[in-house]
Amino acid sequence: MRPVIVMTQTSKFKREDVCILHKPLIDVAPLSFDTELLEVNYDWLIFFV
Repeated sequence: MRPVIVMTQTSKFKREDVCILHKPLIDVAPLSFDTELLEVNYDWLIFFV
């Protein structure tokens, strides 16, 4: 009898010596991003104490 392993990673994985149940807990989805933010210049003021 092969051991049963529950995988939660997003990509499938296959092995012959174990029984793998693929149950991803997350979905990969693209996020919207305002590309105009890349055109703005910022000044940084850093204080060391």
